[in-house]
Amino acid sequence: MKFIPWEEKQTERLKQLMLVNPKICLGKHQKDLRVCKNYLNNENIEDFEAMLISALNKIEFYLKYNRKNLGIENDYLDILGDISLVVMKKLYTFRGGSLFSTWVHGVMRYALLKHYSKKRKLSETKLSESLTNKNQIEELEEQEKLKEYLSVLNKQEVFVIKAIIFSGYTIESLADRIKRPTEILRKIYYSGLDKIKDKIMTC
Repeated sequence: MKFIPWEEKQTERLKQLMLVNPKICLGKHQKDLRVCKNYLNNENIEDFEAMLISALNKIEFYLKYNRKNLGIENDYLDILGDISLVVMKKLYTFRGGSLFSTWVHGVMRYALLKHYSKKRKLSETKLSESLTNKNQIEELEEQEKLKEYLSVLNKQEVFVIKAIIFSGYTIESLADRIKRPTEILRKIYYSGLDKIKDKIMTC
């Protein structure tokens, strides 16, 4: 049996509902909105809690089932917790333009992007700290390791990595100095860091 992602099932179901009777679909949206508004007004809290638990259970199943593909094997429960917090903090922004469960799924995508960004920045910080540690640099230079790591980079990446890591520029200040778009330099910098990291891991 072919596995169909939850969001595809949801999209298809809404399309079918709209074909049969648009009022049915819109009615469900408005019902979810009404439940949220009642909760925010401290009314009928039980209905909202049931709706929230149902939505989060679907998200938990999706994250757990796809945790390997998403690269969150050890983090999916933490991400689920973050999603729950964001949903509660941003509940007032729900306008009923979709089902509540679809809106929560959108929050999940935002939480995943934030998780990936945080994980990447942490990795880059650790690598930068490692490469800029004075004693380690001296040791790497003595063993010609630093030269070996930089050899996997192209000329642009070597220039940007040296400017940012060894000369103290930020991406923004370097972009201003050499009159290049910040986004292009950011991509070059990240690409260079990834190559160095891969080289270090294979040594």
